[in-house]
Amino acid sequence: MEQELIKYIEKLAKEPGNDNVLAAWYLIATCSLCSCNQGPMIIYVYRAAIAPYSEDAVSRRLILRRIKEALLKTSVVYGLPRLLNGFYPLIKSIPDEESQDYEAVRHDLKNPYDLRERGEWYMAKTFGKSALDTMFGTLDKYHQDLRKLVIDYIYGVLHSELSVLDPLTTSQITLGSLLPIECMTEVAWHMRGLINNGGSVETVQKTLGIAKEICKVTGVQLRNQVPDVEKVLGRKDIVSESIKEETEGRG
Repeated sequence: MEQELIKYIEKLAKEPGNDNVLAAWYLIATCSLCSCNQGPMIIYVYRAAIAPYSEDAVSRRLILRRIKEALLKTSVVYGLPRLLNGFYPLIKSIPDEESQDYEAVRHDLKNPYDLRERGEWYMAKTFGKSALDTMFGTLDKYHQDLRKLVIDYIYGVLHSELSVLDPLTTSQITLGSLLPIECMTEVAWHMRGLINNGGSVETVQKTLGIAKEICKVTGVQLRNQVPDVEKVLGRKDIVSESIKEETEGRG
C-alpha cells in the first residue's frame, strides 16, 4: 500500500498547477488520508508539496501552516484521534527549523461565543439561508447543545476562520474528508456548499477524484453510491429537503 500511495502522490504533485503553494491537492490528499485512518502516510504528501521549494523557506512554512489548518478544520469530520495519528508523524518529518511554523492562527480568540454571528454568516454562505432556517429549527427543537457545537465551534471558531484557507478550499477538504467515511447525505450537502463557495462541477469532480483514489490505494472500499453532482445541483435546497426527509413524522 505504501509504495502505491507514494507513486500516486508523486503523480498528483506533477499535474499542471500543483506546484503552486496555494494548490488544494495536497490538502485534500492529507485530509482524505486521515479520514481513511492512514494519518502517518501524510508525510509523503507533505514531502511532495514542499519539494519544489527547497530554496524557499517562506513557502515551506506556508505549506505546513495550510496543512495544519486543514487538519484542524476537518478533525470534526473524522475525529481528533485520527488527526493526531497524522499530526505527530508530520511534525517529526519537518526537515529543518526554517520550515517550522509556530503561528497560532486563533491567537486572539478569547470567547468562542463572540464568533456566533460569523459562524451563522459562513453557514448561510455555504448552504443558503433557507437551509440554515431548517437546520436551526430542527436543532432548536431537538438538540440545542448540538446547535451550539455546530454554530459556535465548528463554524464559528473553525470553518469561518479564513486567514489561512479560503471558503472554496475549506469546502474541498471537507468534501474530501466526508467521502471515505461514506456520509453521502453530507457529501451531497458539501457538493452544493463547494459550488456556493465559488467552485465548479469540475472542482467537485477533481476533489472527489483525489479522495476516491486515496480510498483505493489505502484499501477503503466505498459501499454506498456517491451522489451525482448534476443531480445534487438540480435540487433547489438539498439541505432542507434532506433534513425534512429524515425527520418527517418524528416528534
